[in-house]
Amino acid sequence: MSARTPRAARDDYLRPFRATAACLSTRPFLAIDLPPGWPRRAGFAPPDTSVPLRAASGPRGVSILVSLYFVVAPVPAEDGFAARTTSYSYRIVEPDGREILAYHWHPEGESRVREPHLHLSSRLPPIALGPRFDPVDLADMHLPTGVVTWGRVVRLLIEEFGVAPLRTDWDAVLAALDR
Repeated sequence: MSARTPRAARDDYLRPFRATAACLSTRPFLAIDLPPGWPRRAGFAPPDTSVPLRAASGPRGVSILVSLYFVVAPVPAEDGFAARTTSYSYRIVEPDGREILAYHWHPEGESRVREPHLHLSSRLPPIALGPRFDPVDLADMHLPTGVVTWGRVVRLLIEEFGVAPLRTDWDAVLAALDR
């Protein structure tokens, strides 16, 4: 369903992302208008800074960086506007900024890898496959994933990384987004 104006389409698009972000942080989740011809960008404020997350039990020291790119375009058949995601980067990082995991999708641009993929921490040593084979360095690979939603990353942080959710209804919020 489309919105009557580009601004309403942007707001409709961002509403579930903001609800999801509120499960982790009180920082605003903002849209940033880039120069004409570029997609719009959304993420936590201030842009390009990691958001420290609170652990459910004990110190954990994990943070998140989110960059979500989207466009708002006319929907002539409905006489309105709609927004859609064009790329994303969800980076789970250590306090010093080193990546633990990073989910990327950037189908346009100069990258040779245009499908959704996962990067693993550079702290992982190469895996030795035996004396006759070169080691496999998982940290240098683009591991295919399929599209990974913001809600699934938040669920991963809460359920697997032990991040304390800020909303008591976090599970319902995330379940509603994954329908």
